[in-house]
Amino acid sequence: MVDAGVDYIFCPYYYSAVGPYLVPQARAAGYKGVIFGADGFDGTCDVVSAGTESAFHDVLFCTHYSNDSDSDKVKSYVSAYKAAYGIDPNALGALVYDAVFMYKQAIEGAKSFAAKDVQAYLADTSNVYDCVTGKFSLDKTGTPEKGAVINSIEDKDGKVVQTLKDTISSLDW
Repeated sequence: MVDAGVDYIFCPYYYSAVGPYLVPQARAAGYKGVIFGADGFDGTCDVVSAGTESAFHDVLFCTHYSNDSDSDKVKSYVSAYKAAYGIDPNALGALVYDAVFMYKQAIEGAKSFAAKDVQAYLADTSNVYDCVTGKFSLDKTGTPEKGAVINSIEDKDGKVVQTLKDTISSLDW
């Protein structure tokens, strides 16, 4: 990649490969371009190998949400999570949290615990869910139609941190 002059790579890996291996090895090989990934990059900061912090520049990933969001829902969720567990939540935790509250809304909206009634509520594409990972509805296949965020992973004074870089509205798609 270095010899070919590649300046952007997409790496669909998880944090356990990204932090200790992928980014440090790419930088050690001389790669200076952007490394971009998906939601599996969330958690990378927790597994960075000591001494490789300076390798983390121009590392970005698209995901469901960011702890840095201005949203009151996110701020409340992050605060409660930190109080309960003593660590920052990641996107996977936020997705589970949202799933529970989607089911709660579906049970309340259906006014029933019966599976067929809850399923019917969830299948109704006009229902809107206002969750930690954003405001969205489900399409006819059950896929959320929502925006995303781009987070940055970078070295800040010898510590690898994750911060919100940009927000992509569902309207931008």
